[in-house]
Amino acid sequence: MRELTGLSLKQFADLVAQVGPEWATVREARLSARRRERAFGGGRHHDVPFAGRLLTTLMYLRWNVTFRMLAATFDSNKDTLQRAVAELTPLLAAHGITAPDGARIGDDETLAAQLAALSKTQRAALVDGSFVPIPRPGKGGWAAQKAQYSPHRHRHVNTFQALTDDTGALLWVGDARPGATHDLTAIASSDVAVALAESEVTVLADKAYIGIKAKLKLANAFTPRRRRKNDQRGETVRDAEHEFNTELARQRVHVEHAIRRLKTNKVLHGYRRRRETLTSTIRACAALTTLPA
Repeated sequence: MRELTGLSLKQFADLVAQVGPEWATVREARLSARRRERAFGGGRHHDVPFAGRLLTTLMYLRWNVTFRMLAATFDSNKDTLQRAVAELTPLLAAHGITAPDGARIGDDETLAAQLAALSKTQRAALVDGSFVPIPRPGKGGWAAQKAQYSPHRHRHVNTFQALTDDTGALLWVGDARPGATHDLTAIASSDVAVALAESEVTVLADKAYIGIKAKLKLANAFTPRRRRKNDQRGETVRDAEHEFNTELARQRVHVEHAIRRLKTNKVLHGYRRRRETLTSTIRACAALTTLPA
C-alpha cells in the first residue's frame, strides 16, 4: 500500500471511514438536485466502489500516471476513474492539514490558533514558495502565455505559498497563482496575511520576501540582509551579515524540507488537468502528507 499511495493501511482505512460518508452525501445531493426519470438508486451502479475510487485517486496523486494506465490496471473505464479523481480531490483538500498537536486545520480560525500558539511560545513561522510546471496555455494568445510564464524558472508554471512552524510541520498552503506572480505579492494577497499580522508571530523567509514586515504589518520578520559588492564598510560588519544570513538559512531550511515532502506527490511535478483544479490538488497533497501515522 505504501509503495502505491505513500500511505499505510491504517491511514488508508481511516480515510475510507472519514471521507467515504462525505463522498456519499455529496453524490446524493448532486443526483437529487436535478429532475430524474427513474427513482433514486435506479439504473446502473458504479463498477468501482468507493475504496477503489480512493485508491485510484491516491495513486494518481502519488505517481501522476495517466488515466488510461489506471483504467488498464483496475480493468475499468478511463472516464470513470477521471471522474473519481475529480470528485475525491476536493474532498481530500477539505479534509485539511493535520497540525503537530493533532488539530485539523481546515479554516482561518484553526490556523490563527496555531499561529497564536507559536507566538506565545516564542517560536517562528517559516514561509516559502514553490511551483508546479504546467503546459503552455493554448488559448488567450501571448497575454495568457506571459501571465503563466516564470522568467526565473524559464517555463510555464503555477506557484503556491507554504507556511510551516520552526520544525517544518506544514500549517498552510496557498492558492495556485500564475507563474509571473512574485512571492511577496502572493503571500500579501493571500488569506494567511491577516492571520500572520494578528498573531504577532515571528516570520522567517528568504530574499524573495524582503519587505514582508512592512507590507504585511508584521510584528517581527527576518529576511536575508543584502550584501553589496562595492560595500565600503569594514570586514567586521560584512562578516556579521554573512553569519546572520547563514543562521537564517539554517533555521529556514525546514520549510524547504516540508515542500520537498509535499512534492513527493509527483502530480506536482507536471500538472495535466485544468488549471483551476490545481489549488485543490495541492491542498489534497498537503492533507495526505500530514496524515497522522
